[in-house]
Amino acid sequence: GREGEDLHLSRGTSTAAVDLVVAALNSVSDNEAITSFLRVLSGIGGHTAFEAVVRYLHHDDARIHDGAVRSLADWPDPDALDLLVSLSRHAPESAHRTVTLRGAVRLLRTMDPSCPGTVSRYVMLTGNDRSAGELMLIFSGLSEVAHPAGLRLLEPYLDNDDVSEEALIAFRRIAATLEINEEAAMAGRDEGTADTAGFVSLFNGEDLSEWSGDPAFWRVDDGHIVGQTEERNPLAHNSFLVRDQVESDFDLKFSYRIDSPQANSGVQVRSEEFEQYRVRGYQPDIATDDWITGICYEEGGRGILARRGQRVSFAEDGTTEVHRFAEEDSLGEFIHLHEWNEYRVIALGNRVLTLINGRLMHEVIDDAPSARDSGIIAFQLHTGPPMEIRFKDIRLKRLSD
Repeated sequence: GREGEDLHLSRGTSTAAVDLVVAALNSVSDNEAITSFLRVLSGIGGHTAFEAVVRYLHHDDARIHDGAVRSLADWPDPDALDLLVSLSRHAPESAHRTVTLRGAVRLLRTMDPSCPGTVSRYVMLTGNDRSAGELMLIFSGLSEVAHPAGLRLLEPYLDNDDVSEEALIAFRRIAATLEINEEAAMAGRDEGTADTAGFVSLFNGEDLSEWSGDPAFWRVDDGHIVGQTEERNPLAHNSFLVRDQVESDFDLKFSYRIDSPQANSGVQVRSEEFEQYRVRGYQPDIATDDWITGICYEEGGRGILARRGQRVSFAEDGTTEVHRFAEEDSLGEFIHLHEWNEYRVIALGNRVLTLINGRLMHEVIDDAPSARDSGIIAFQLHTGPPMEIRFKDIRLKRLSD
């Protein structure tokens, strides 16, 4: 442990040196030695060191668990960013939520302020359950972004007495960076039936007005949208419940529950209806097959774009780059098979991100010639065995005009 404390390694340390530290960490059993090596690795950074620290995140010993969390909160590069975003919302200890939020905002301030990926992380950080102090910290970083979605994200907080002053400062700073007149920026504020987080309900809980789907398969029951197929009335092809409004950049939230032994469904975003009740485009998936829920599939297109735990970039020249930010099976542990799950899709610029129960499942960065930057939203019923799925609390926040 003392040897670990005396090591002074930093970013740029050779791979061999990192491997030595990781090997030393794996060889010790003394709690003090483990926490010392965790601190050393937090000064090095990089994916190998990151994976080594993550293995101790759920350790039974509270001191080691605390050391892993605080090491990640001090991480020097974006490898830890998505995990910090998740921990800042879901860590059981309030102290850990605070330090990981600080770490997430710190890393976000080092990223390209005009990149949709930067803004989308701020989208994930905000929410009605944040304290005033947490929101102020988020706004301090958000004020540096250079994207109109930052303005849309701040709008709901301009009327919040606890943080309105800080929200307005951040709003004005973004508007100035974008060279947008403040009055013009304010004029773009959403109106209508929006809740306090700026979300607009897409389902009234009573009927399918503003949605279109084959009435043989879609209905409203107990305040839920229900999609159901039966053996006596099978699908000839995949069928969709379609909302005709075209959306571009948005944050979509809904809850779903599967009520049948088998099911295959999903939500289409930035898609198109090419025949009645038939849709093609990006589809974050839902199914009883444990590997399918949380992937991104392109219906009528390229097939699987990203599996759970993957960030996949499609370049204009046709090349593809895959980065794994989390293990597929570990993310599957947060999905409840026959219970309600909160599903969230953020589409911003060239990116589509999906979260289930607060955990990032995948990210698609699409600059391919076939990429889509706007389109409709729809829910799917897949051909196959009889199935039943329910949707509720369907809400959308537009992130830019």
